[in-house]
Amino acid sequence: MGKQATIFLIFFYQMEVICLAASPNLNRSTDEHSLLAIKSHVITSDPNNIIATNWSQETSFCTWIGITCSRRRPRVTALDLFNMGLQGTIAKEIGNLSFLKYLRISNNSFKGVIPNEIGNLRRLRMVRMSYNQLSGEIPLSFGFLTNLEWLSIEYNHLTGAIPWSIFNISSLHTIGFTGNQLYGTLPNDICYHLSKLDGLYISNNQLSGDIPTSLSACSQLNTLSLSYNKFTGGIPIQMGNLSQLQELYLSSNKLSERSRRSAGKIREVDSSDETTLLNKKEYTAGDVALLLNGFKKFYKRKMKNKYNNASTSKPTSYSHDSKDDFKSKLMCYNCRKLGHFIKDCPYPKAEKYTEEEKKARKERRHQKSKVLLAEAEKIAAIYSSNSESGTSDDDSTEEETPALL
Repeated sequence: MGKQATIFLIFFYQMEVICLAASPNLNRSTDEHSLLAIKSHVITSDPNNIIATNWSQETSFCTWIGITCSRRRPRVTALDLFNMGLQGTIAKEIGNLSFLKYLRISNNSFKGVIPNEIGNLRRLRMVRMSYNQLSGEIPLSFGFLTNLEWLSIEYNHLTGAIPWSIFNISSLHTIGFTGNQLYGTLPNDICYHLSKLDGLYISNNQLSGDIPTSLSACSQLNTLSLSYNKFTGGIPIQMGNLSQLQELYLSSNKLSERSRRSAGKIREVDSSDETTLLNKKEYTAGDVALLLNGFKKFYKRKMKNKYNNASTSKPTSYSHDSKDDFKSKLMCYNCRKLGHFIKDCPYPKAEKYTEEEKKARKERRHQKSKVLLAEAEKIAAIYSSNSESGTSDDDSTEEETPALL
């Protein structure tokens, strides 16, 4: 019995060694087979026929144009077919390139749908498919790409809703879906898992609903492009927390007039500047600086009032029972109490300042306002000088939206 067990163990060990030895060749042949399948789905308009002639079984696939392999093993880690004049479809066998980290097929003429099998590539960090003719919906399997940092599928013919699972990929830095026919709404918790996101490009689609207030949780956001959609409602006040924001595109939506008036009030600028901003089709860098500065001021006041409301009990002698009465929701500035008219508020005790102290306080406030205004005007002047060198506002009717390749 012991002898038979020993023979069995030796046999099992030999089989394991054989399988391990064959495994690299098996994986290598899998990558080569996948690349040849991709080649068979491609019709090239390149006069040099790069794919047709270079991708040959007579040479190692790691030497093929557009292919990068790992240094330790013959496995494909990058597939770069950028701007090669290729036509055709994306083969589903691409999902077998299990070591693939970088996929770039931008600036070609690929058609058809995006294969669901791409969701099997868990090592993927970058997917760039912009400027093709891809159609259908964004695969739900993209939500499984937990290491993804860059996702750009701009200027195609994609339809349907954006899978909300994409916004749960915490490693994402850039999301670009500009120039498609995507519809639906954005999730209310869009930024709860996107602490590293610095660019969100979803202009020129059919997206609707309110702009999520949770965008303020994307603390590293540098560019936010939402223009040419069907967003309604208001501009969230919480966006004042986006201290890194440099570019903001909101034009050509269906934002409420109340929101547009509020934007002018939040900025706390004079009426002429307010009218100029609200009538523009795009926001300049100077407008963004002023807008965000106003957002921050207004948001701080609102949060301060919120905390005062929580710590101050509502006086019974002046309370209003009607929830629809707006005055019942006001807080008296002087006595910091809710639910009564300003005229009923006891006059505050005057703070004792000398005339010199009053003048000094007034001068400090004046100087601070001048500094803020000077900074905003400087930014606006720089942007204006750069804009004058290009097309004037009178000659262009469309807003230029940022695009990724």
